[in-house]
Amino acid sequence: MTPTVFHDDTGRSFLDGGETWTRKQFLGFDPDLHRSGLAIIDVRESNKARKEILHFNIVSLRIDAKLRGLAACQAMVAKVREVIGCNLKMPLDHAIVESQQSYYKDTDSRAKIVGQANDLIMLATISGAAAAMLMYQGAKVEIKLPAQWKGQRKKKNMHRRARAILEGQKGLINKGLEALEGMDEHEGDALCMALKGAGYDV
Repeated sequence: MTPTVFHDDTGRSFLDGGETWTRKQFLGFDPDLHRSGLAIIDVRESNKARKEILHFNIVSLRIDAKLRGLAACQAMVAKVREVIGCNLKMPLDHAIVESQQSYYKDTDSRAKIVGQANDLIMLATISGAAAAMLMYQGAKVEIKLPAQWKGQRKKKNMHRRARAILEGQKGLINKGLEALEGMDEHEGDALCMALKGAGYDV
């Protein structure tokens, strides 16, 4: 799926209802070896501290589930390039890309720890590719650990909050809220990151 191009006046100011508004776009990216998530929100902010979401788009970047290891990593990096590097024909103001964090117990076996580390290396490659492509396009990119962008909050609660924020937007132009019904974990995380980048409390 190709991200929707919302507009070509990002960063430009305009008058509406006696207020000066500026439109900005924010992106979130959650890496996975087979199903990465990407979300974009189009926001307008006024000089009177008002903010409205005009558009949003959620994209699932999928590759062949049978691929493993480096082959899967290579395929996902190519998918990231296809979506971000080639099809994302829009100026972005800010992007948050999730980095990786290792969690293990003292009782975990050496084999389990090494296997987890190898998986995280693959995800780090995907995150790095996404961040580099977004930086090349001129976006301000923040690479954040999971604990930095979500803290101790449960993902399901954050996803529900993100949906409530979008459903409460009176100025939402694209009425694609049905897309939230089938939103998977990675798409939900990407949406939360995009909303947090725009200053929403998710």
